[in-house]
Amino acid sequence: MKLNNFLISYNLRIVFPVIVSFLLMINFIFSSIFEYNDHIRIVKEGKRTEIENYMNLLIDVVEFNTNNNSPGQIDSFISNISMDSQVLNLIIFSEDGIIKHSNHKINIGENFYDLEADDYSGPKTPMTLINRDENNKFQINIVEFENKIIVYSAISAQIKKNELRDLSTLSIYFEYSLSNLISKEVDSIVRKTWMSFVKVFLTYLLLYFVFKQLISLRLQALLNIMEKAKSGNLQSKFTVLGNDEIASISRSYITLTEKLEKLLYFDSITGVYNRFAFEIYTTNQLSTTKMHRGLVLIDLDDFKEINDTYGHQFGDEILKKYAANIEAYLSLDESIARIGGDEFLILTGEFERIEDLEKYISGLYEHLKTEIIHKGNIIEVRATLGVSVYPDHGTDFKSLLINTDIAIFNAKKEGKNKFLLIDEKVVSKTNRKNQILAILKNSNFDQEFQLYYQPILSVKTNMICGLEALLRWNSKEMGYVPPDELIPIMEESGMVKELGRWVIRTVIAQQIDWMKRDIPVVTVNVNVSFQEFSQKDYVFFLESYLFKHKFDPKLIKLEITESEIMKNLDMTMINLNQIRNMGVGLAIDDFGTGYSSLSYLKNLPITHIKIDKSFITDVPRDVNDNHLVQTILKLAMNLGFETVAEGVESIEQYEFLLENGCDTIQGYLFSRPVPAQQLEPLLKEYVNNPYQFKK
Repeated sequence: MKLNNFLISYNLRIVFPVIVSFLLMINFIFSSIFEYNDHIRIVKEGKRTEIENYMNLLIDVVEFNTNNNSPGQIDSFISNISMDSQVLNLIIFSEDGIIKHSNHKINIGENFYDLEADDYSGPKTPMTLINRDENNKFQINIVEFENKIIVYSAISAQIKKNELRDLSTLSIYFEYSLSNLISKEVDSIVRKTWMSFVKVFLTYLLLYFVFKQLISLRLQALLNIMEKAKSGNLQSKFTVLGNDEIASISRSYITLTEKLEKLLYFDSITGVYNRFAFEIYTTNQLSTTKMHRGLVLIDLDDFKEINDTYGHQFGDEILKKYAANIEAYLSLDESIARIGGDEFLILTGEFERIEDLEKYISGLYEHLKTEIIHKGNIIEVRATLGVSVYPDHGTDFKSLLINTDIAIFNAKKEGKNKFLLIDEKVVSKTNRKNQILAILKNSNFDQEFQLYYQPILSVKTNMICGLEALLRWNSKEMGYVPPDELIPIMEESGMVKELGRWVIRTVIAQQIDWMKRDIPVVTVNVNVSFQEFSQKDYVFFLESYLFKHKFDPKLIKLEITESEIMKNLDMTMINLNQIRNMGVGLAIDDFGTGYSSLSYLKNLPITHIKIDKSFITDVPRDVNDNHLVQTILKLAMNLGFETVAEGVESIEQYEFLLENGCDTIQGYLFSRPVPAQQLEPLLKEYVNNPYQFKK
């Protein structure tokens, strides 16, 4: 397993040749060693056989000539044998060790057993240790000793002693050197080994060539294409010829990349570019553009309603037709992509002037007003377009797309079904919003925000009967940020949820402080957004916080607008009833500006209706506004709701409201919103004493 992991951790184009060369080399080495040993063995065996034949002949010669008393023939035969330079010693000696014949004449007459090591290198074997064969003839004993062949044998011969012949035994010692023979054979073997190595090397080159042509080059080509695909380039193609496994992998890869290319670059529903491919296309186009080009974001208006009403399958058909309709308007140097559920992007052609581009967008906008007939119903498909211009609003895809998002966001705020070319004012506004958000995310509410309070006066008594808590933010970095700018940003970011709870906690803490200092307290109205109100734990938070501080629920009143209530009427009704059951008051803020319906109004557990400032501004001068306010007051009276008129700034407005039965007023006529510290004298003076209006 470890070997397998080791091998696959390297490139096959390296591993395979290394393994082949290693195996060939191992085979070559072991083959050479085996061949060497085998060759030397054969040579030695041949020489042993040759020497054994010499010895048999020598024994016969010695035996014959000794018996015939012809020692000269023996010496002559020894001389012939000794002509071979590798014959080191050939000695014939008697039983008592006296040397009778030798290739070294100087040794004749000496005792064999007294020879020095320089003259004799073999072991001195006693005659008695030489074995006899079945014919009682001495055997020829051949041994190897220190790269030499040593021969021991004996001869039974008639030796003349004092004119008498006695049967005696002669011993033969023969010493033959193999060094020169082996050296010659080694030279021969080395030559053969080199020839074998050349054959092995040529075999390796042939195998490597075959491997390179059939495997390595084809794998490398396939790998290069895959590396390009890894970086997002699926257009490169390479076909590996053949019917083997690599060719099969190549064909499978091509099929896979073709399918992947469709998934990666094209929208599955409309067949146009997707965002990934369009970004690559746009980047390439902009790199060679020298004039103005527009990036147009198209967002279908109310497409979710079409999906919900007619089904997603029909919605997909609309997307296909809409994409085809867009493509019909485009020229060859323009392209389209679908980047979201109901969003398309267009990169326009080049324009010398932005004014010409704007005319083009206007024509596109009109062209896209599509009507589709479905089961006899005419469905109007409208869209909002946001446009940014290269290079004025960005020099790359991402910056241009950010600005198209900003443009379309502002276009939708202005009412959808229109197109908006982003300008510096919009960019500046967005940058300011992002700056505000960045500050808010790292802000401490207690340090950043302050509550102002505006008194609410009873029309009948002219005494303060309530307050409205209003948020103020005077940022160190941004300066004063008005609520109508701040609150939408807070709602968009989701921070309004925590801000609303901070307001509740701050209002209760302020009222508790006033109570401790014997300053009169009245009900304080707190504005609540739908995001706060829709939280599952909002009712629990409010109830537990009131209980924790043992605070009278009647001193808190929540204001929520009509439009906020209608966002989820069923859930709103549940929460309103639970809050009202606590004893907390409820008021509809900006009444008359949103969704007004007696069918829901009569069932809401509200206590107050606040008439929007826009209706009060022109009374009593405007007859229509007079009638409208009178109608609202009568409606509230009939339904049992108390009324609060907002934005009362003149004594004439006050008198009109008094005459028509309005319960309370709020506005600059009495007091602007002020911090708690400035409000305290008014509370001390006018909670229990009436305010005298001066005409």
